[in-house]
Formats: sequence, structure tokens, C-alpha cells
Amino acid sequence: MNDLKGCAALALAASMLTASAAAQTPAAQSTTLKSNSFVAQAEAAYVAHLASEKTGDVALYKQSRAKGAVDEMLANLRQRGMSDKDLPTMLKRGAKYSTPLDGYRLLQADGAGGAGRLFYRKDWKNGETEMVDFLGYVTRWEDGRWKIDCVLNATGTKLGLGSGGKLQERTVDEVAGHRCLSLK
Repeated sequence: MNDLKGCAALALAASMLTASAAAQTPAAQSTTLKSNSFVAQAEAAYVAHLASEKTGDVALYKQSRAKGAVDEMLANLRQRGMSDKDLPTMLKRGAKYSTPLDGYRLLQADGAGGAGRLFYRKDWKNGETEMVDFLGYVTRWEDGRWKIDCVLNATGTKLGLGSGGKLQERTVDEVAGHRCLSLK
């Protein structure tokens, strides 16, 4: 009988520790390492977000997107005279404009508390022209997981006119400075 009480007490203590650990927000970390746990979790959330769009899976969409992003999508639907029932169709329609991480390399991740940003770059050629794509997204800690908020990408030639009117290599700064990628 004492063994049962001891096991029950141990199970209760373990569940309290688990609940306490789950209630704490892990901090987003500044890093350039893909192996970093924050980066791995944020990328998993991004991949889940892409899968939700591709399949029109509303439940997965709500699990992988920040509340503000979901609310904005639903408001856009209503503004167009559509209902929440049209969300799966709109997710599938929007999937063709989404950017998978294939071919991108992580440039940096940074964060502040329960919000983080990740930036990626992909170099490619269009005929003889060298091109570069940048991808950035914000992830927020909500409901015990990292969720995707804003996503932004930019495509263009590898070289662009700098402030002095000279050709220079484009940098992630053009994406990083966008207001939707703010950590506030």
C-alpha cells in the first residue's frame, strides 16, 4: 500500500514539474547554428505552417500560426464577404505563394523573450544573372509552442544600387528592416 502512495506522490510531483516547465517561456536565442534548439523548434513550426496551407488543415494552421496571424487571416476573409468555412480553400490557394526552406541557408536568428526572428538566404541564377532570395519570419511563444507570426521574402538580383549609387551585394537588411518583422 505504501508503494502505491509513493508512486502516486512521485507521479504527482513529476506532473507538477512538467506543468511548471511547460508554463515557462523559453527564450528565443541569437545564433547562426541550425542545430540550436530554438532554431529547430521555430523551423518545425514554419514547416507545420506550410503543411497546413498545402492541405487546408485549419486545426494545424491554428496550432502553427500566432493568434494575431490567424485573426488577421479570418478578418481578411470576412472583409472579402467570405466565412470561416472558406478558410481551408484560402489556405490551399495561398500555399502556392509560400516559401519552403529548401535551398535556403540560415543567416541568423535573434530574439527577445517570447519572440524570435529567423533570416535565410538562397543564391541562384536566372540565365546568366545571379539572383538572391531572402526569407525572414517572426515566431512567438504561445500555448506552449513556437508559432509563426509574420513571414516576408524578397527576391532580386544579387547586386543592387547602394546608397552611393554604386553596385553592391544585397543584404538581408532589406528584409530585416520591414515593420512586420519587429519583435514587439
